[in-house]
Amino acid sequence: MFDNVLNFIKETPVEYITAASVIYKVMEIKSTIVKEELYQLIIDMIDNIKNEVRENSDRYAKLSKIPIQVNY
Repeated sequence: MFDNVLNFIKETPVEYITAASVIYKVMEIKSTIVKEELYQLIIDMIDNIKNEVRENSDRYAKLSKIPIQVNY
């Protein structure tokens, strides 16, 4: 169901990946998602993707910041 969100996070150029853009992608699929579910879903997706990229890469650094930004 959220495969297009995962693909967005994996394939979009790093400079276009933001907390807002990830939230927007999730909301396109499930507009009734509650905040806690949204936050947990994003954490799970980001953790999954971070395991696939180099730890010292720009994408990894960017992804590490998103859960903190989503929680605000």
